[in-house]
Amino acid sequence: MKISDIKKFVEHLKVINKNRFYLSEEFIKWNSDNFKMSENESAEVYEINANKITRQIKGYIESCESKHIFSEFKFDEFDSDVLINTKFLEGKDQKDNIEYKLEWRNKFYELLKQIDWREFELLGQLILTENHIENIQITKSQKDQGIDFYGYFSLKNIKSLPRFYNYFKFRIIGQVKHSEKNKGVDHQKVASFGTEINKLRKTTDKSYFVNLDDDFINSKWPILGIFITNSYYPIKAKDFANEYGIIYWDGEQISQDLATKKNIDKLFDEISQDLSLEKLKVLIKEISK
Repeated sequence: MKISDIKKFVEHLKVINKNRFYLSEEFIKWNSDNFKMSENESAEVYEINANKITRQIKGYIESCESKHIFSEFKFDEFDSDVLINTKFLEGKDQKDNIEYKLEWRNKFYELLKQIDWREFELLGQLILTENHIENIQITKSQKDQGIDFYGYFSLKNIKSLPRFYNYFKFRIIGQVKHSEKNKGVDHQKVASFGTEINKLRKTTDKSYFVNLDDDFINSKWPILGIFITNSYYPIKAKDFANEYGIIYWDGEQISQDLATKKNIDKLFDEISQDLSLEKLKVLIKEISK
């Protein structure tokens, strides 16, 4: 069985609205419907590919945990063939919240594939605002040295930990990459961005970083790089990001950040009962003013 077919099956599992279900049963039904096999034939396919399917699902769940986003399901603690719908793990209020977040995260994820690269760069300002990064500036020139935005981040001081919290002040520089075909980020682009970060750490020469203001360049605050994409990061790209100390956010992460009630209300279309691409484009224009 092709890995692409296993991935399609995992996507199918995400929309099953049961509190718990058997993986083998769902596969047999899905495989029979999509590949016109008998139940016995589908059961044989499952037996042959069971380990691959389980690894793919575990990989997805672990990736969600590492990115601090919701996963639609988890394995039962005592039965590896049983998947539990995470919406049913908590009380009704929490279930409704998780269900709401998952639904709109997925809708935002699809919407972000439909805007162009420049619109996505401008949308980066909203993404950063949702993550409490202040005074964000979007660079407008082609000669930005791979820096699409910059700003500052600091934690509010806590009287009991004044020295510790004083170190949580950073200059933020970032790069935004948009993929219309949902291709992963090339590791070379991450490495190139890391090189620019190191140059900025050492320079006081504004002639090279023409889009950054003097105060930002001359600040003594340490520099933190953030790489944002609407797609995903292959393993090699993640390795380079970790080597350069770059924070990397993918399409699922930023879609969950954007799926706030305030943003949903702004983009919701009463006629289609869905998020509006046109309203998103209007919002982006307002951000750019």
